[in-house]
Amino acid sequence: MKNKIEWKQMGQVLATVVKLFTNITAVFKKIAVGPEILEWLVEDGKEFFESKLTELGQEFLKTINAKNPDRVKMIGWWEAFYKKHFGINVSLSGIQIPDRPAVGKWRLLILVPGLTNNCVYDVLQKHFTCWRYTEDLDAGVPVNERDPSKIGAYAIWVRDVIEADDCHKNKSANMVAAERPVLKTETLLERMIHELVYFLETDGHLDTSHWTLCSGSRSAGGNVPDANWGGGRFLINWFSTDCRIGRRRPREVISLV
Repeated sequence: MKNKIEWKQMGQVLATVVKLFTNITAVFKKIAVGPEILEWLVEDGKEFFESKLTELGQEFLKTINAKNPDRVKMIGWWEAFYKKHFGINVSLSGIQIPDRPAVGKWRLLILVPGLTNNCVYDVLQKHFTCWRYTEDLDAGVPVNERDPSKIGAYAIWVRDVIEADDCHKNKSANMVAAERPVLKTETLLERMIHELVYFLETDGHLDTSHWTLCSGSRSAGGNVPDANWGGGRFLINWFSTDCRIGRRRPREVISLV
């Protein structure tokens, strides 16, 4: 499952790079410094350059945190969450958080390196009874739209309702794939973190009448995993990518990756 290139985002990145290059060269021209400075920056001046970049980055973080105090609170919560429940010490001060949709109920999820399907499942079992269709979810679900072990820490907004999205019912995993990159949906790893956070907050569970079709993931056999709460336990099973059932629904996410 390869991510498609989002040309709009690519264009925005290139436009920013051009502006940055223009500003930098304008400054250097004022003090009569030519392109030879580039060689100095990666050799003799490397240590100085890195220290100035660090100062610049720290100043940037101060600015964005001052403008959005809720960001500091949210990030602090997630850092404490991973330390307490997974023993993972992580700094999320520089993480990019997508804009929260203006309409609907959404929950912020942050995924960090060190998380695997198996380790999250193990933590879930400490809080309630679980069942999975395979003993090794890492090997059983090797393909994921987003994977923190490969891309680093990332943040998403997920539609935060007990039952998976009514607006996407009767969509197969193949139909969801055809709508990418406009439509992005939860992976199995994200769904498990969502379950844990929701339980810790409410002592309740998601998908008590329906299933989340984790269409951001694929099993080793090419099927799509799903998750729900039934019979007093959290269940992880799989489903065919071309089947459509109204009670199995993907959960939409807003993501920068």
